[in-house]
Amino acid sequence: MKKILAFIVIGTLFLIGCQEAGNPIAPVSENETDLTSFNQPNWITLPKPDNMSIERHFSSKKKINGRRGGDVHLKAEYEGGVHGVVKIDARIQFPRKAFSGIQDITLIIDSENGLTTFYPHMKFNKSAVYDLKFDGLDLSNVDPDNIDFVYQSEDGTIEKVEYDKLKVDIKAGKIEIQKAKLNHFSRYGFVN
Repeated sequence: MKKILAFIVIGTLFLIGCQEAGNPIAPVSENETDLTSFNQPNWITLPKPDNMSIERHFSSKKKINGRRGGDVHLKAEYEGGVHGVVKIDARIQFPRKAFSGIQDITLIIDSENGLTTFYPHMKFNKSAVYDLKFDGLDLSNVDPDNIDFVYQSEDGTIEKVEYDKLKVDIKAGKIEIQKAKLNHFSRYGFVN
């Protein structure tokens, strides 16, 4: 009898577990937001390198004393894209007393999607200032009036970043953000 009961329970659990994904077990609240669209924003991407060995990222690391301030600078270029060469120029500057202690600050730019990620994850007492310029991109399918500079949090939500100036030159393939104010480290990039 115990074997038959166990078989029925296991069989019932199996049938419940095999229901289609479209039939939720619990009701979905009208206030819930589908984060799928946030996870895949329309990032402005970098062209692939012409050579076969694809660079995964470009990075620069520097020890910064938060009491004194300082900056981390990254300059790189590679062959590729419709303009022949892609150039990257990025600099993050920390004012005096931006954070406590001494930190190894790492600036990383992903060569596939052009996103900037900073390490370690931290918040600042005073905003850091970030300048980023890409030169040599294919911006032919980009609407310059809809470009913005944003950060994406770990849960996928997107928020605009305050900055002084955004420059876009579609024909030359240049896009630049000047004096973006970063209050914390996260993932940052251009969206269209």
